Amino acid sequence: MTIGQDITEESFKELQKELGQNLKRASAEYSRVECRWELSQAQTRKMRNETVQEDDDMGEVMEAIANYIGTRVERIREERKDENPQYRVRSGSLARNERVEAYLEKYPLFSSKYLDYIDWREVLQYFKSKAGREGLIKVALVKRAGIS
Repeated sequence: MTIGQDITEESFKELQKELGQNLKRASAEYSRVECRWELSQAQTRKMRNETVQEDDDMGEVMEAIANYIGTRVERIREERKDENPQYRVRSGSLARNERVEAYLEKYPLFSSKYLDYIDWREVLQYFKSKAGREGLIKVALVKRAGIS
């Protein structure tokens, strides 16, 4: 979704008015706005090689991704017995987000993940341009449109 194409000027003005009228609530709701990318992956996956089945550790793959964008791998959900342990890689800075963007432009995602990427990239553009309050409103619009 792009602000110019799918969100009407009317809905933009409505949100702008809503945020402007209740600045305290808006400040609390959007007090910390950040743009980050996150990838989570189960620590092991089942591999089938003819009749042999073995676990394949995804740690090396996640470590390579983390090294590429300049961050680290976190181990999550290891204490929970009802969930599978996972690895997580996050980008938290503009420079790291730009590395992710460059990679995903060269090697695009498929299906709904690609659509999520388009929304994320649009929000990233506001952070790159340091759009201020107007950018914050546009980010809120993108978020309201349903990205997770």
